Amino acid sequence: MDKKITKRQVITEMLNIAEIKANETFTNFLKHELELLDKKSENKKPSKSRQESDSLLDAVIEVLRASEKGMTVTEIIKSSEDFKDCSTQRMTSILNRIEGIKKEVIKGKSYYSLK
Repeated sequence: MDKKITKRQVITEMLNIAEIKANETFTNFLKHELELLDKKSENKKPSKSRQESDSLLDAVIEVLRASEKGMTVTEIIKSSEDFKDCSTQRMTSILNRIEGIKKEVIKGKSYYSLK
């Protein structure tokens, strides 16, 4: 399955075409479209659930620091009252965003620890 091409990629490729480079109107239009894409991506703020997850990052790091060995996602969730509303998928997402996390798979179970 081919990857879907983005609007930014299409515009960039179009700017490389000689006929478009020669026409100032086309070039200005495409550059303006790129500016609009940049502006749109700047104004994007994290979703409410992402902000809540970000607030849990430090607590997760502290739990992993206190642990002598790797912990499963379920063990991490059960280790603190702060995580009582977290699903395993959400906790896994939080763990994947932490720099310096080590994931080890033993007999089909993932164990997370700090390096």
